[in-house]
Parts: sequence; structure tokens; C-alpha cells
Amino acid sequence: MKNKYFIKRFLIFSMMMCMLMGSNVCLANNVDVAWVFYCQSEGTYTDVRAKDNTSKVYCYPTAGHSVYATAYGSPSQTRNGVICSGTPKIPVGIHGYITNYIKENGYSYGYLHIQRTAIDNTKCTGWWSIDSSGYDSTNPNHVIY
Repeated sequence: MKNKYFIKRFLIFSMMMCMLMGSNVCLANNVDVAWVFYCQSEGTYTDVRAKDNTSKVYCYPTAGHSVYATAYGSPSQTRNGVICSGTPKIPVGIHGYITNYIKENGYSYGYLHIQRTAIDNTKCTGWWSIDSSGYDSTNPNHVIY
């Protein structure tokens, strides 16, 4: 009887470990990277990063004004990209998940063009990632664009 109990617990533990290890492999290129610009300039381009899957591009303005964000796809690690999304206006404090077609259009890399919504000396800051994994449909601050 103890042997059956041990085997059952071992199998459950093993399955949980496999799922946990598998989820780490699937997280892709979703590390958040900071961006910043002053609203006297038009905006900023993020670094070009490998796009590992068809997930949404993540953009989270944390201070300043709302921003416009456009995802670009590129065949290489250069900013010679093609627009692969709409240009939603993302308010400060909103975790924006931008629908894009970078991978679907055959591009291996992507980046964001983040633009101002007001012209002044405000410092706009935020975070972004080319692949996303943290969308929570129950959180009103998580919005799909």
C-alpha cells in the first residue's frame, strides 16, 4: 500500500517538474527591457530582438504620457523593418499586448517604434518585450490591442 502511494506521488511530482521545465523552455524572448524618451522628440525605437513565437508584443508605459506603439518585423538584426501591427494608443499604467504579424510574415526579428502623444518636456518611460507571456484576462490593466 505504501509502495502505491509513493509511486503515485512520484508520478505527480515528475509530471509537475516536466510541466515546469517545459514552461521555461516556452517562455521565449519575453524579458522586459526599459525604454525612455523626452516628449520634445518624436519618440524612440527599441533595440531589435529575435521574435521567437507568434505571441503579442508587450508595451507597458510607466510614466509620462500615453504612447503610440507600432511593431516592426525585420529579416535581420537591423531596423530595416516593415510595419506588422496597428498603432494603438497605450495609456500610462496599462500593460499593452499588441497583436502583430511579425512571425506570420516570415520575419525573425522585431522592434517597437514608440511615439509621443504630447509635445512637452515630459520624460516617458516604460518596458517592452518582443514576445509576451504574462497576459491576465482578469486584470483590467492588461489590454489586448
